[in-house]
Amino acid sequence: MKKQATVNLPLDYVMHIHKLTQGGPMKKTSAVATSFICGLFFITGCTTIRVSQDYKPSITFSEMKTFAWKHDKQKKTGDVRIDSPFNDERIRAAVDKALTGKGYIHSSDRPDVYVSYNYNIQSKIASSSNGPVIGFGFGTGGRNSAMGFGVSTGNDVGQYDEGQLVIDVTDGITNDLLWRGTSTSRVDTQATPERTTLLFNKMVEKNLAQFPPDKK
Repeated sequence: MKKQATVNLPLDYVMHIHKLTQGGPMKKTSAVATSFICGLFFITGCTTIRVSQDYKPSITFSEMKTFAWKHDKQKKTGDVRIDSPFNDERIRAAVDKALTGKGYIHSSDRPDVYVSYNYNIQSKIASSSNGPVIGFGFGTGGRNSAMGFGVSTGNDVGQYDEGQLVIDVTDGITNDLLWRGTSTSRVDTQATPERTTLLFNKMVEKNLAQFPPDKK
């Protein structure tokens, strides 16, 4: 399986690059370099979070006012990427903020519902063949500069990590599962603490944006 260090660029972006190369050697080199770096950041810097939900249609969610965590400590999975106490704190803090922001009250005295979560990371394989792949390089030597373009129409195959956050809401008396929300996103296990916190905040926010469900 061959892996290529390539980036799929939109056609209009490619045309923008082409226009920049019409100037002088030094001008076009710096302009293309700057444009490429900005474009690469824009393309790879956006994280898509997918969400879904399931619930008991017979439940009147509007009657729920208080909540508490079902477990004081998260069960260990054996995966150090998942069992991080820092990630546990991030997720719990984000859930507390999202629910209290909706008007729910955190109470350990016979809460209406209990909240729990499960987080896992899976390795995925991605293959893309959506149009041509454009690549280029540039260099300088003395007063001269040179630039080269390349086009590939083959498939790009790569591996990435995908994180899945499942949040459960269960009945405070019967312990029956009432609602389950799932959010999924690509994750970088080498990201900075700030970026990791931001990602978990977004995953929780979009997940709980579905709760309580808007039953039709």
